[in-house]
Amino acid sequence: MKAEPKSPPPPIPPAKSQYVGFWDYFSTCFLPFQDIPLPLKEMHREVCETLQKVVLGQLPQYKFVIINIAPRVGKTLIVIALATWMMAYFPDSQIINTSLSAPLAEKSTRLIKSTMEAKWYKTLFPWVGLGGIQKANEFDTNHNGKVYGAGVGGTIIGYGAGLKRPAGGFINIDDPSNPNEVLSHTEAEKLHFWFENTIIRRRNSSTYTPIILIAQRLCDYDLPGYVMDKYKEQTLVIKFQVLVNGESQFPETITTEDVMKTKEVNPFVFWAQLQQEPIIQGGNLLKTDDFMLYDADSTSIKWDKKIIVADTALEVKEANDNSVLECWGKLGGKAYLIDQSWGKWESPELLANYKAFYRKHHVPGNPITRCTVENKASGIGLRQQLNREGIPVEGIDRTKDKTTRVQEILPYVVTHQVYLPRKATFLPAFLAECARFRADGKHEHDDQVDTLCDGVWQTLGKPLSILDVIGGKGKTA
Repeated sequence: MKAEPKSPPPPIPPAKSQYVGFWDYFSTCFLPFQDIPLPLKEMHREVCETLQKVVLGQLPQYKFVIINIAPRVGKTLIVIALATWMMAYFPDSQIINTSLSAPLAEKSTRLIKSTMEAKWYKTLFPWVGLGGIQKANEFDTNHNGKVYGAGVGGTIIGYGAGLKRPAGGFINIDDPSNPNEVLSHTEAEKLHFWFENTIIRRRNSSTYTPIILIAQRLCDYDLPGYVMDKYKEQTLVIKFQVLVNGESQFPETITTEDVMKTKEVNPFVFWAQLQQEPIIQGGNLLKTDDFMLYDADSTSIKWDKKIIVADTALEVKEANDNSVLECWGKLGGKAYLIDQSWGKWESPELLANYKAFYRKHHVPGNPITRCTVENKASGIGLRQQLNREGIPVEGIDRTKDKTTRVQEILPYVVTHQVYLPRKATFLPAFLAECARFRADGKHEHDDQVDTLCDGVWQTLGKPLSILDVIGGKGKTA
Protein backbone atom coordinates (compact mmCIF):
# COMPACT_ATOMS: atom_id res chain seq x y z
CA MET A 1 0.00 0.00 0.00
CA LYS A 2 1.34 3.38 -1.01
CA ALA A 3 2.10 5.70 1.95
CA GLU A 4 0.37 9.05 2.13
CA PRO A 5 2.77 11.85 1.21
CA LYS A 6 3.79 13.96 4.16
CA SER A 7 3.01 17.67 4.08
CA PRO A 8 6.16 19.74 3.70
CA PRO A 9 7.54 21.40 6.83
CA PRO A 10 6.69 25.09 7.22
CA PRO A 11 9.20 27.63 5.94
CA ILE A 12 11.83 28.81 8.39
CA PRO A 13 11.69 32.44 9.65
CA PRO A 14 14.52 34.73 8.52
CA ALA A 15 17.75 35.26 10.41
CA LYS A 16 17.70 37.67 13.32
CA SER A 17 19.63 40.25 11.29
CA GLN A 18 16.63 40.54 8.97
CA TYR A 19 14.04 41.28 11.67
CA VAL A 20 11.95 44.41 11.48
CA GLY A 21 11.93 46.02 14.93
CA PHE A 22 8.65 46.05 16.80
CA TRP A 23 8.30 49.84 16.73
CA ASP A 24 8.81 49.97 12.96
CA TYR A 25 6.37 47.09 12.53
CA PHE A 26 3.75 48.72 14.76
CA SER A 27 3.99 52.19 13.23
CA THR A 28 4.47 51.34 9.54
CA CYS A 29 2.70 47.99 9.15
CA PHE A 30 0.21 47.11 11.85
CA LEU A 31 -1.54 50.46 12.31
CA PRO A 32 -1.72 51.48 8.63
CA PHE A 33 -3.03 48.10 7.48
CA GLN A 34 -5.54 48.01 10.33
CA ASP A 35 -6.69 51.48 9.28
CA ILE A 36 -6.68 52.58 12.93
CA PRO A 37 -6.46 56.37 13.47
CA LEU A 38 -4.08 56.46 16.42
CA PRO A 39 -1.92 59.60 16.69
CA LEU A 40 1.51 58.23 17.51
CA LYS A 41 3.58 59.76 20.30
CA GLU A 42 7.08 59.26 21.61
CA MET A 43 5.34 57.29 24.37
CA HIS A 44 4.27 54.63 21.85
CA ARG A 45 7.84 54.28 20.60
CA GLU A 46 9.18 53.89 24.14
CA VAL A 47 6.61 51.22 25.00
CA CYS A 48 7.29 49.28 21.79
CA GLU A 49 11.06 49.38 22.19
CA THR A 50 10.82 48.32 25.83
CA LEU A 51 8.45 45.45 25.10
CA GLN A 52 10.71 44.19 22.32
CA LYS A 53 13.63 43.98 24.75
CA VAL A 54 11.43 42.22 27.30
CA VAL A 55 10.04 39.50 25.02
CA LEU A 56 13.45 38.87 23.44
CA GLY A 57 14.96 38.25 26.86
CA GLN A 58 17.24 41.28 26.73
CA LEU A 59 16.13 42.45 30.20
CA PRO A 60 16.40 39.12 32.08
CA GLN A 61 16.39 40.74 35.52
CA TYR A 62 12.75 41.73 35.05
CA LYS A 63 10.14 38.98 35.30
CA PHE A 64 7.26 41.46 35.41
CA VAL A 65 6.76 44.56 33.27
CA ILE A 66 4.16 47.17 34.25
CA ILE A 67 3.23 49.91 31.83
CA ASN A 68 0.78 52.43 33.27
CA ILE A 69 -1.07 54.48 30.67
CA ALA A 70 -4.38 56.33 30.67
CA PRO A 71 -7.36 54.73 28.91
CA ARG A 72 -8.05 55.17 25.19
CA VAL A 73 -4.50 55.96 24.05
CA GLY A 74 -3.62 52.68 22.31
CA LYS A 75 -2.26 50.34 24.96
CA THR A 76 -4.47 47.38 23.91
CA LEU A 77 -3.44 47.81 20.29
CA ILE A 78 0.22 47.66 21.28
CA VAL A 79 -0.05 44.27 23.00
CA ILE A 80 -2.19 42.87 20.17
CA ALA A 81 0.46 44.01 17.71
CA LEU A 82 3.17 42.57 19.95
CA ALA A 83 1.61 39.10 19.69
CA THR A 84 1.47 39.29 15.88
CA TRP A 85 5.07 40.54 15.70
CA MET A 86 6.18 37.74 18.01
CA MET A 87 4.47 35.13 15.88
CA ALA A 88 6.06 36.56 12.72
CA TYR A 89 9.60 35.86 13.90
CA PHE A 90 9.01 33.21 16.58
CA PRO A 91 5.94 31.35 15.28
CA ASP A 92 6.29 28.59 17.87
CA SER A 93 5.66 31.08 20.70
CA GLN A 94 3.13 30.31 23.41
CA ILE A 95 1.12 33.40 24.37
CA ILE A 96 -1.64 33.87 26.96
CA ASN A 97 -3.73 36.99 26.53
CA THR A 98 -5.94 38.08 29.45
CA SER A 99 -8.26 40.98 30.09
CA LEU A 100 -11.02 42.08 32.47
CA SER A 101 -13.62 39.72 30.96
CA ALA A 102 -13.73 36.70 28.66
CA PRO A 103 -15.45 38.66 25.84
CA LEU A 104 -12.71 41.32 25.92
CA ALA A 105 -9.98 38.67 25.91
CA GLU A 106 -11.69 36.86 23.03
CA LYS A 107 -12.00 40.10 21.08
CA SER A 108 -8.25 40.73 21.41
CA THR A 109 -7.46 37.14 20.46
CA ARG A 110 -9.68 37.38 17.38
CA LEU A 111 -7.88 40.56 16.30
CA ILE A 112 -4.52 38.82 16.66
CA LYS A 113 -5.81 35.95 14.53
CA SER A 114 -7.46 38.16 11.89
CA THR A 115 -4.23 40.18 11.58
CA MET A 116 -2.25 37.02 10.91
CA GLU A 117 -4.81 36.00 8.29
CA ALA A 118 -4.64 39.34 6.49
CA LYS A 119 -3.12 39.49 3.01
CA TRP A 120 -0.51 42.09 4.00
CA TYR A 121 0.66 39.94 6.91
CA LYS A 122 0.93 36.80 4.79
CA THR A 123 2.85 38.77 2.16
CA LEU A 124 5.34 40.08 4.72
CA PHE A 125 5.63 36.83 6.67
CA PRO A 126 4.86 33.96 4.27
CA TRP A 127 6.39 31.36 6.57
CA VAL A 128 3.66 31.84 9.18
CA GLY A 129 0.29 30.14 8.83
CA LEU A 130 -2.53 29.07 11.10
CA GLY A 131 -2.81 25.51 12.36
CA GLY A 132 -5.74 23.23 13.03
CA ILE A 133 -7.09 24.90 16.17
CA GLN A 134 -9.47 27.74 15.32
CA LYS A 135 -11.62 28.81 18.28
CA ALA A 136 -13.02 32.10 19.50
CA ASN A 137 -10.48 32.29 22.31
CA GLU A 138 -7.68 30.09 20.97
CA PHE A 139 -5.72 29.32 17.82
CA ASP A 140 -2.41 27.77 16.84
CA THR A 141 0.17 28.20 14.09
CA ASN A 142 1.80 25.86 11.60
CA HIS A 143 4.90 25.98 13.84
CA ASN A 144 2.99 24.73 16.91
CA GLY A 145 2.69 28.20 18.36
CA LYS A 146 -0.44 29.10 20.30
CA VAL A 147 -2.45 32.11 21.45
CA TYR A 148 -5.03 31.62 24.19
CA GLY A 149 -7.38 34.29 25.55
CA ALA A 150 -9.10 34.27 28.93
CA GLY A 151 -10.83 36.77 31.19
CA VAL A 152 -9.76 37.55 34.75
CA GLY A 153 -10.74 34.60 36.93
CA GLY A 154 -11.31 32.40 33.85
CA THR A 155 -10.00 28.91 33.30
CA ILE A 156 -6.43 28.64 32.05
CA ILE A 157 -5.80 25.10 33.31
CA GLY A 158 -3.95 23.06 30.71
CA TYR A 159 -2.46 26.11 28.99
CA GLY A 160 0.99 27.59 29.37
CA ALA A 161 2.95 30.54 28.06
CA GLY A 162 6.51 30.83 26.90
CA LEU A 163 9.16 28.25 26.14
CA LYS A 164 12.29 27.23 27.95
CA ARG A 165 14.29 29.82 26.05
CA PRO A 166 14.20 33.56 25.42
CA ALA A 167 11.73 34.79 22.78
CA GLY A 168 9.29 31.98 23.40
CA GLY A 169 6.17 33.93 24.33
CA PHE A 170 4.67 35.91 27.18
CA ILE A 171 1.60 36.47 29.34
CA ASN A 172 -0.27 39.70 28.74
CA ILE A 173 -2.66 41.23 31.29
CA ASP A 174 -4.60 44.12 29.77
CA ASP A 175 -6.53 46.40 32.19
CA PRO A 176 -7.64 43.61 34.57
CA SER A 177 -9.65 45.77 37.02
CA ASN A 178 -13.16 47.15 36.80
CA PRO A 179 -13.05 50.89 37.65
CA ASN A 180 -16.51 50.58 39.21
CA GLU A 181 -15.16 48.06 41.74
CA VAL A 182 -11.83 49.75 42.32
CA LEU A 183 -12.35 50.54 46.00
CA SER A 184 -13.48 47.03 46.94
CA HIS A 185 -10.72 45.33 48.92
CA THR A 186 -12.55 42.04 48.42
CA GLU A 187 -12.38 42.37 44.62
CA ALA A 188 -8.75 43.47 44.84
CA GLU A 189 -7.86 40.42 46.92
CA LYS A 190 -9.59 38.16 44.40
CA LEU A 191 -7.45 39.69 41.66
CA HIS A 192 -4.28 39.25 43.70
CA PHE A 193 -5.21 35.63 44.36
CA TRP A 194 -5.87 35.01 40.65
CA PHE A 195 -2.48 36.52 39.79
CA GLU A 196 -0.61 34.39 42.33
CA ASN A 197 -2.45 31.11 41.86
CA THR A 198 -3.32 31.18 38.17
CA ILE A 199 -1.25 33.61 36.12
CA ILE A 200 2.18 33.05 37.65
CA ARG A 201 1.67 29.26 37.49
CA ARG A 202 1.04 29.39 33.73
CA ARG A 203 4.63 30.28 32.86
CA ASN A 204 6.43 27.42 31.14
CA SER A 205 9.65 29.01 32.36
CA SER A 206 9.86 31.46 35.25
CA THR A 207 13.24 32.49 33.81
CA TYR A 208 12.22 33.20 30.24
CA THR A 209 8.47 33.95 30.27
CA PRO A 210 7.74 37.60 31.11
CA ILE A 211 4.39 38.77 32.47
CA ILE A 212 3.34 42.08 30.92
CA LEU A 213 0.75 44.18 32.71
CA ILE A 214 -0.51 47.20 30.76
CA ALA A 215 -3.12 49.11 32.70
CA GLN A 216 -4.29 52.43 34.00
CA ARG A 217 -3.81 52.90 37.74
CA LEU A 218 -7.02 52.89 39.75
CA CYS A 219 -5.97 52.88 43.40
CA ASP A 220 -2.90 52.15 45.48
CA TYR A 221 -3.85 48.48 46.04
CA ASP A 222 -4.80 47.60 42.44
CA LEU A 223 -2.91 44.82 40.64
CA PRO A 224 -0.03 47.02 39.43
CA GLY A 225 0.38 48.31 42.99
CA TYR A 226 0.35 44.76 44.35
CA VAL A 227 2.98 43.52 41.89
CA MET A 228 5.20 46.57 42.45
CA ASP A 229 5.00 45.99 46.18
CA LYS A 230 5.55 42.23 46.26
CA TYR A 231 7.99 41.84 43.37
CA LYS A 232 9.74 45.21 43.47
CA GLU A 233 13.22 44.03 42.47
CA GLN A 234 11.89 41.94 39.58
CA THR A 235 9.52 44.55 38.17
CA LEU A 236 10.15 47.15 35.49
CA VAL A 237 7.67 50.02 35.76
CA ILE A 238 7.04 52.63 33.07
CA LYS A 239 4.31 55.21 33.48
CA PHE A 240 3.00 58.00 31.29
CA GLN A 241 1.07 60.94 32.70
CA VAL A 242 -1.62 62.77 30.76
CA LEU A 243 -0.87 66.21 32.23
CA VAL A 244 2.74 67.33 31.80
CA ASN A 245 3.80 70.97 32.28
CA GLY A 246 0.17 72.00 32.38
CA GLU A 247 -0.72 70.46 28.99
CA SER A 248 -2.53 67.26 28.02
CA GLN A 249 -0.20 64.88 26.20
CA PHE A 250 -3.18 63.23 24.52
CA PRO A 251 -5.43 66.15 23.47
CA GLU A 252 -7.07 63.96 20.81
CA THR A 253 -8.50 61.83 23.62
CA ILE A 254 -8.83 64.26 26.51
CA THR A 255 -8.25 67.99 26.28
CA THR A 256 -6.26 70.00 28.78
CA GLU A 257 -9.49 71.68 29.85
CA ASP A 258 -11.11 68.31 30.58
CA VAL A 259 -8.04 67.12 32.45
CA MET A 260 -8.09 70.20 34.68
CA LYS A 261 -11.82 69.82 35.26
CA THR A 262 -11.27 66.20 36.33
CA LYS A 263 -8.55 67.37 38.68
CA GLU A 264 -10.93 69.87 40.24
CA VAL A 265 -14.01 67.64 40.44
CA ASN A 266 -12.43 64.25 41.17
CA PRO A 267 -8.76 64.43 42.19
CA PHE A 268 -8.82 60.71 43.03
CA VAL A 269 -9.52 59.85 39.36
CA PHE A 270 -7.13 62.54 38.14
CA TRP A 271 -4.15 61.25 40.09
CA ALA A 272 -4.87 57.56 39.49
CA GLN A 273 -6.25 57.12 35.97
CA LEU A 274 -4.70 60.17 34.32
CA GLN A 275 -1.44 60.70 36.20
CA GLN A 276 -0.76 57.06 37.23
CA GLU A 277 -0.07 58.22 40.81
CA PRO A 278 -3.00 56.91 42.88
CA ILE A 279 -3.57 58.53 46.23
CA ILE A 280 -5.01 56.82 49.25
CA GLN A 281 -8.72 57.66 49.40
CA GLY A 282 -9.24 60.06 52.31
CA GLY A 283 -5.53 60.16 53.05
CA ASN A 284 -3.64 58.13 55.63
CA LEU A 285 -1.62 59.76 58.41
CA LEU A 286 -1.71 63.13 56.68
CA LYS A 287 -5.20 64.29 55.69
CA THR A 288 -4.91 66.89 52.96
CA ASP A 289 -8.01 68.69 54.23
CA ASP A 290 -6.15 69.48 57.47
CA PHE A 291 -3.73 71.81 55.71
CA MET A 292 -4.74 75.47 55.57
CA LEU A 293 -4.32 77.52 52.38
CA TYR A 294 -3.28 81.15 52.08
CA ASP A 295 -3.43 83.64 49.21
CA ALA A 296 -1.19 86.48 50.40
CA ASP A 297 1.95 87.41 48.48
CA SER A 298 4.72 85.95 50.64
CA THR A 299 7.15 88.68 49.62
CA SER A 300 4.93 91.28 51.30
CA ILE A 301 4.89 89.49 54.66
CA LYS A 302 7.39 90.36 57.37
CA TRP A 303 8.15 86.91 58.75
CA ASP A 304 9.04 86.29 62.39
CA LYS A 305 11.40 83.60 61.12
CA LYS A 306 12.33 82.42 57.63
CA ILE A 307 14.27 79.24 56.92
CA ILE A 308 15.35 76.94 54.10
CA VAL A 309 15.25 73.18 54.57
CA ALA A 310 16.63 70.67 52.08
CA ASP A 311 16.34 66.96 51.40
CA THR A 312 18.91 65.68 48.92
CA ALA A 313 18.66 62.41 47.00
CA LEU A 314 21.60 60.01 46.89
CA GLU A 315 21.10 59.22 43.19
CA VAL A 316 19.11 60.60 40.27
CA LYS A 317 17.70 57.30 38.99
CA GLU A 318 14.00 57.16 38.09
CA ALA A 319 13.17 55.11 41.19
CA ASN A 320 14.90 57.48 43.60
CA ASP A 321 13.39 60.45 45.40
CA ASN A 322 13.83 64.00 44.16
CA SER A 323 16.01 66.53 45.87
CA VAL A 324 13.78 69.14 47.52
CA LEU A 325 14.39 72.72 48.64
CA GLU A 326 11.71 74.43 50.70
CA CYS A 327 11.44 77.90 52.19
CA TRP A 328 9.28 78.15 55.34
CA GLY A 329 8.16 81.14 57.34
CA LYS A 330 6.78 81.56 60.84
CA LEU A 331 4.12 84.16 61.56
CA GLY A 332 1.93 84.43 64.62
CA GLY A 333 2.72 80.95 65.85
CA LYS A 334 1.90 79.28 62.53
CA ALA A 335 4.10 77.68 59.87
CA TYR A 336 3.82 78.78 56.24
CA LEU A 337 5.34 76.96 53.28
CA ILE A 338 6.55 79.87 51.13
CA ASP A 339 8.18 78.18 48.16
CA GLN A 340 9.54 74.87 46.90
CA SER A 341 11.96 73.72 44.21
CA TRP A 342 12.52 70.06 43.43
CA GLY A 343 13.96 67.75 40.80
CA LYS A 344 16.41 64.95 40.05
CA TRP A 345 19.67 66.91 40.09
CA GLU A 346 23.28 65.84 39.81
CA SER A 347 25.68 67.50 42.28
CA PRO A 348 26.62 70.61 40.22
CA GLU A 349 22.96 71.26 39.31
CA LEU A 350 21.90 70.77 42.93
CA LEU A 351 24.48 73.32 44.08
CA ALA A 352 23.39 75.83 41.44
CA ASN A 353 19.71 75.40 42.28
CA TYR A 354 20.32 75.80 46.01
CA LYS A 355 22.28 79.04 45.47
CA ALA A 356 19.57 80.44 43.21
CA PHE A 357 16.86 79.43 45.71
CA TYR A 358 18.77 81.05 48.57
CA ARG A 359 19.33 84.31 46.63
CA LYS A 360 15.63 84.41 45.74
CA HIS A 361 14.52 84.37 49.37
CA HIS A 362 17.44 85.96 51.27
CA VAL A 363 16.39 89.56 50.68
CA PRO A 364 16.84 92.83 52.61
CA GLY A 365 14.22 93.24 55.31
CA ASN A 366 13.20 89.57 55.03
CA PRO A 367 16.38 87.51 55.31
CA ILE A 368 16.80 83.79 55.67
CA THR A 369 17.57 83.13 59.33
CA ARG A 370 18.55 79.47 59.10
CA CYS A 371 19.47 76.89 56.42
CA THR A 372 19.66 73.15 57.11
CA VAL A 373 20.34 69.95 55.21
CA GLU A 374 20.44 66.36 56.44
CA ASN A 375 23.85 64.97 57.40
CA LYS A 376 24.08 62.28 54.75
CA ALA A 377 26.47 61.78 51.82
CA SER A 378 24.94 64.16 49.30
CA GLY A 379 23.86 66.63 52.00
CA ILE A 380 27.29 66.82 53.61
CA GLY A 381 28.98 67.62 50.30
CA LEU A 382 26.38 70.26 49.48
CA ARG A 383 26.72 71.88 52.91
CA GLN A 384 30.51 72.06 52.63
CA GLN A 385 30.36 73.64 49.17
CA LEU A 386 27.78 76.22 50.24
CA ASN A 387 29.69 77.12 53.40
CA ARG A 388 32.81 77.76 51.31
CA GLU A 389 30.76 80.15 49.18
CA GLY A 390 29.50 82.08 52.21
CA ILE A 391 26.04 80.55 52.57
CA PRO A 392 25.69 79.30 56.18
CA VAL A 393 24.10 75.85 56.06
CA GLU A 394 23.84 73.58 59.10
CA GLY A 395 23.82 69.79 59.02
CA ILE A 396 21.05 68.04 60.95
CA ASP A 397 20.75 64.41 61.98
CA ARG A 398 17.47 62.58 61.52
CA THR A 399 17.60 59.96 64.22
CA LYS A 400 13.93 58.96 64.10
CA ASP A 401 12.10 56.96 61.44
CA LYS A 402 9.88 58.78 58.97
CA THR A 403 6.58 57.68 60.50
CA THR A 404 7.61 58.95 63.93
CA ARG A 405 8.68 62.28 62.46
CA VAL A 406 5.31 62.68 60.72
CA GLN A 407 3.45 61.76 63.90
CA GLU A 408 5.41 64.43 65.78
CA ILE A 409 4.35 67.27 63.46
CA LEU A 410 0.85 65.85 62.92
CA PRO A 411 -0.72 67.76 65.87
CA TYR A 412 0.32 71.03 64.23
CA VAL A 413 -1.34 69.92 60.98
CA VAL A 414 -4.61 68.67 62.48
CA THR A 415 -4.99 71.85 64.54
CA HIS A 416 -4.63 73.92 61.34
CA GLN A 417 -1.33 75.59 62.12
CA VAL A 418 0.35 74.63 58.82
CA TYR A 419 -0.41 76.82 55.80
CA LEU A 420 0.31 76.14 52.12
CA PRO A 421 0.26 78.61 49.19
CA ARG A 422 -3.02 78.10 47.36
CA LYS A 423 -1.78 79.10 43.89
CA ALA A 424 1.61 77.36 43.93
CA THR A 425 2.21 75.10 40.93
CA PHE A 426 3.85 72.50 43.16
CA LEU A 427 0.85 72.25 45.51
CA PRO A 428 -1.02 69.33 43.79
CA ALA A 429 2.07 67.11 43.78
CA PHE A 430 2.90 68.10 47.36
CA LEU A 431 -0.60 67.21 48.60
CA ALA A 432 -0.66 63.98 46.59
CA GLU A 433 2.57 62.79 48.20
CA CYS A 434 1.26 63.69 51.65
CA ALA A 435 -1.94 61.75 50.96
CA ARG A 436 0.01 58.68 49.80
CA PHE A 437 2.33 58.63 52.83
CA ARG A 438 1.65 55.41 54.71
CA ALA A 439 2.51 54.44 58.25
CA ASP A 440 3.62 51.00 57.03
CA GLY A 441 6.21 52.54 54.71
CA LYS A 442 4.58 51.16 51.55
CA HIS A 443 4.69 54.40 49.61
CA GLU A 444 6.93 55.20 46.67
CA HIS A 445 8.32 58.64 47.54
CA ASP A 446 8.48 60.81 50.67
CA ASP A 447 11.03 63.51 49.87
CA GLN A 448 8.48 66.33 50.19
CA VAL A 449 7.12 64.80 53.40
CA ASP A 450 10.65 64.81 54.83
CA THR A 451 11.04 68.52 54.18
CA LEU A 452 7.53 69.17 55.50
CA CYS A 453 8.60 67.65 58.82
CA ASP A 454 11.80 69.69 58.88
CA GLY A 455 9.98 72.90 57.96
CA VAL A 456 7.24 72.59 60.58
CA TRP A 457 9.57 71.45 63.33
CA GLN A 458 12.17 74.14 62.69
CA THR A 459 9.66 77.00 62.42
CA LEU A 460 7.39 76.05 65.31
CA GLY A 461 9.94 74.50 67.65
CA LYS A 462 9.59 71.37 69.73
CA PRO A 463 7.31 68.79 68.12
CA LEU A 464 3.94 68.58 69.80
CA SER A 465 2.63 65.36 71.29
CA ILE A 466 -0.99 64.33 71.25
CA LEU A 467 -1.06 65.20 74.98
CA ASP A 468 -0.18 68.79 74.09
CA VAL A 469 -3.15 68.93 71.75
CA ILE A 470 -5.52 67.44 74.32
CA GLY A 471 -4.19 69.85 76.91
CA GLY A 472 -4.87 72.82 74.68
CA LYS A 473 -1.32 73.82 73.68
CA GLY A 474 -2.00 73.04 70.05
CA LYS A 475 -5.19 75.06 69.74
CA THR A 476 -5.18 78.07 67.52
CA ALA A 477 -6.07 81.47 68.87
